[in-house]
Amino acid sequence: MELKRIRTQKGLTQQAVAEGIQCSTTVYARYERGEREPSIEMLLKLSAFFDVTVDYLLGNETAMS
Repeated sequence: MELKRIRTQKGLTQQAVAEGIQCSTTVYARYERGEREPSIEMLLKLSAFFDVTVDYLLGNETAMS
């Protein structure tokens, strides 16, 4: 997934993203490291938070929406 790259491009901390999507920082960090897969609901929250498509998050699209 593209989470870390998107987060750093936007100048955000893991804590800021976790608060924005209403999960713990530990859970979000595990998403970034690929240790845990987000649910469909969480993918939708992440795409809305980062203002990108789910496909972009998953690496299936090259341009942000």
